[in-house]
Amino acid sequence: MLDKLRKLYDVMPIPAQETLIRIEGARRNKSRFGKGFEECLQSYLDRSLWDAARVLEYQKLCLEAYLSVVFRCPREEALERYAKHPVMTKREARQYFRKELTKRLGGLKSHTSGTTGTGLVFYTTRRSVQEQWSVWWRFRTWHGIPRDEWSCFFGAPKIVPLRQRKPPFWRENTPGKQLIFSNYHIDAANAPHYLEKLKSSGLKWIHGFPSSISLLAAFACEQGTRVPMKWVTTSAENLMPHQVKLIEQAFGVTPIQHYGQEEGVANISQCPRGKLHVDEDFSRLEFVKSGYGDNIYHITGTNFTNALFPLVRYDTGDLATLMEGESCDCGRPGRVVHSLDGRLNDYVVSKSGKYIGLLDHMFKDCINVRTVQVRQEKAGAITVLIVKGDAYGSKDEAQLRDQMKFVLGKEMDCEIRYVPEVPKAASGKHRLVVSSLRGNPTMEAGMGRAVKFHDMLAGDWEDKYKKKGFQSRLQILSDFLQPENLPGQYWMDAGCGTATLSRELARSGCRVCAVDASDSMIREARLLTSGTGLEANIEFGVVKTVEELPHPTGAFDGILCSSVVEYLDRPEAALREFNRLLKPGGMLIISAPNRFSLFRRLQNLIFKATSMVGFPWPSYLQYVKHQYLKSEFNQVLEETGFHPVSVGLTGFDRVPSLGHTKWFGTLYFFKAVKKGEGAGAPAP
Repeated sequence: MLDKLRKLYDVMPIPAQETLIRIEGARRNKSRFGKGFEECLQSYLDRSLWDAARVLEYQKLCLEAYLSVVFRCPREEALERYAKHPVMTKREARQYFRKELTKRLGGLKSHTSGTTGTGLVFYTTRRSVQEQWSVWWRFRTWHGIPRDEWSCFFGAPKIVPLRQRKPPFWRENTPGKQLIFSNYHIDAANAPHYLEKLKSSGLKWIHGFPSSISLLAAFACEQGTRVPMKWVTTSAENLMPHQVKLIEQAFGVTPIQHYGQEEGVANISQCPRGKLHVDEDFSRLEFVKSGYGDNIYHITGTNFTNALFPLVRYDTGDLATLMEGESCDCGRPGRVVHSLDGRLNDYVVSKSGKYIGLLDHMFKDCINVRTVQVRQEKAGAITVLIVKGDAYGSKDEAQLRDQMKFVLGKEMDCEIRYVPEVPKAASGKHRLVVSSLRGNPTMEAGMGRAVKFHDMLAGDWEDKYKKKGFQSRLQILSDFLQPENLPGQYWMDAGCGTATLSRELARSGCRVCAVDASDSMIREARLLTSGTGLEANIEFGVVKTVEELPHPTGAFDGILCSSVVEYLDRPEAALREFNRLLKPGGMLIISAPNRFSLFRRLQNLIFKATSMVGFPWPSYLQYVKHQYLKSEFNQVLEETGFHPVSVGLTGFDRVPSLGHTKWFGTLYFFKAVKKGEGAGAPAP
């Protein structure tokens, strides 16, 4: 139905299109600024004058009341349950959706664009919408923008049909006080029409995507045209340094940045002193360590205004940089954010499998570039697409190459390709990084390929342990641990997956450090552990690889590593690392694929045959690098500082009893101790 309406809109005459825009504008105005909005906005303005302690107390009360409804528990228990709640992704977003309240609360259907990741369809309420627009208008009020000010808006989807070749490339939304410009028609030929309309309109405020605004600014600079503005505000995309310079030159004002999202779980606003402040009275925002740099954090938030579709500790997919001790003397409450660094998708993968971000720093001085985009098709190599400005020359390219070398070093092969234009996403947004590595794990490098593969399996991983073959793993673990005195011991589960085995260790009285290279597995593990009563005994962490771990020497009494070594580039390096982490006489329980198994050999033959026709099955074998005879892995253990003590076999689901024989069992489990005191007899 919606597609048919869009097609009908495209063939309508412009006056009819503007009539529809006005109708939609009036509908949105009623939703955003109807009864109750003025009081809501005034409340936000009043809280601008509160001190930090008072705002945080207000946040706590709101969060407490809200979560007691979400969790259906007494208020005094709400924050305690919140503290133990796992981070939520889009996959778990519907967990607390109260569909039965949709009609009573006047539920409004909404969605995220999904241009930089998976989209999300969700429901919100009129009150929640007003809260969002109140905090956004508070930000604008800080900068002196009047409520009745018209804006030149560069943030709408395809408001002008793509087939249109002549102006006007804009439409008027009278109820919304917007002159809406197309993001899809800005080029050298059309730029003069855009700039002339900006001048003749007499409007003093530009708002929208920084990519579109800065592209028009680049054309203005090349043509020697200046269109003085009083305000330029940006949202929805990361504002890059070179875009700031172009906007300043063309429009005579420094752009003001704002961060928010449709889901309404976090809001960050720039104050008149140029600092980014968390809007603490709008939601509860947490900065979760990302692993992408010392000061780079995931932006994770909890909305306390949307009673219909609660999101608790929701990972927005965006990143921010925090600097210790950074503050602002503007007097406004709210933590200070050093910079907004885009999304996880704005990172590229190096030759060694590391993620490299903050790529906008490479382009900070590229004022003669109209548009730039980084594309990656294989790890360790990128192509930088450049739309040149008229003044672009060899010095600009040399400067860019120096910056790329400084940011990326020898970790990346870089190619510069000049193109006439860079296409936008369907929503009109510009993506700094487009990577075909995302969602295509066969193109990732090293261990990263296997990690991405397991990322995709995380949601269903726990179900595997309901199968007989996987259940036998639990039995082997139980047999290996039965003679040990476990209560109070500290164990690591290296490559924990969804932490099924970690929870078994915790039930035995151990404290467990459960680590995995897959973010998705760890999130699922937290979710599954929540409410089991084992939360206090299991700590979770994401690591880059088990071949190099950040934990101190001799920290652990035991290490469990199930279904990991076959995917590693250097299994021996991982075993030496485990040896370092264990106390003298510490125990290692580790699995390795049985190369002798007839069933494993059959799988390998099927995999080779199906790979030849382009449909490899079993798919996990794409990532398996090592298989062993029992004697071979015993030797590896000896060479890396372990005494093998016992061995078990499992892995043939159809007939579990056959899985205990070397002819059919696909997976060995080895029990070994670190050489030194406490070594038992060698394995037979």
